[in-house]
Amino acid sequence: MKKIIFIYICLLFALNFGINNSYASEGDVWLVPNNISNMTPSKTFDVELHADTGGKNIGAFNMFLDFDSNHITVDTSQGNDGISVGGNTQNYMILANPNDLQNGHYRFAGISATSLANGNDVTLAIIHLKSTQTFTAGETDLHLRINELADELGNALSAGSITGTKITSENELTPIYRLFNKRTGVHLYTRGEADRDKILAKWSDFEFTDNAPAFYASLIDDGTTPIYRLFNKRTGVHLYTRGEADRNKILAKWSDFEFTDNAPAFYASLVQKSGLTPIYRLFNKRTGVHLYTRGEADRDKILAKWSDFEFTDNAPAFWMKVE
Repeated sequence: MKKIIFIYICLLFALNFGINNSYASEGDVWLVPNNISNMTPSKTFDVELHADTGGKNIGAFNMFLDFDSNHITVDTSQGNDGISVGGNTQNYMILANPNDLQNGHYRFAGISATSLANGNDVTLAIIHLKSTQTFTAGETDLHLRINELADELGNALSAGSITGTKITSENELTPIYRLFNKRTGVHLYTRGEADRDKILAKWSDFEFTDNAPAFYASLIDDGTTPIYRLFNKRTGVHLYTRGEADRNKILAKWSDFEFTDNAPAFYASLVQKSGLTPIYRLFNKRTGVHLYTRGEADRDKILAKWSDFEFTDNAPAFWMKVE
């Protein structure tokens, strides 16, 4: 008899312990997926808002999504100002305030009196997002802030853990190397170490003396401007043009130039942005070719030292990351 009573007490203890544990995650809120890789510029994507209700009904929720507006924004053209009901909130009225997106804040809320969400993994909402044109490399995060998470009587659920989403861009910038042709006295720009080493091994006229990349560039369309490399059949040197219109204008005007790459050499910004250095294009009056310099100091040094060069563009050719 004592043995039976002991087993009964153990079962009660285990049952109570199990019940308490099942609600140990009450108030946990998280985004799905919590990790997004291979993000590309100007790409639309969704994240789902999940929660553990701890066995209680969710009557209302009010939250913020915080993000770096240089990398991510809310796609307000989808859903209701960028948000849609989740799989467990079909009867909820869900509203959003997109007025502070430029500062990286998005507020949204939901409320219902019937068919309330209840469970250890309920989907409260779907948020529609979009990467910016300038998100070309690196990582960024989505963060949640909970203003309210309450049951149907307005009682707050226990505060739980909050898990956001990490987003990684697939577009790592490629080093652009500047090689010098000892025979012609002009430069050639190559993409990456493999291309650089191949040219150095194949043509003895070229040498690499900079010991570092000239700058770093995107090789995929990141929302900036494509830079095309044209070849001059008469001089044997290259000219870099900004955009298709400039490329086609030169090809139509001068028969010496040809375009054989079938794709941009790289992409570059034509406007000043944080972290970018102006690249200036100088013209050599004696040889008829161009030289690209990094920053005003380098440009002015060359103009002062060699009278053959002149600067007529009055503005940078483009802006690039140099380190």
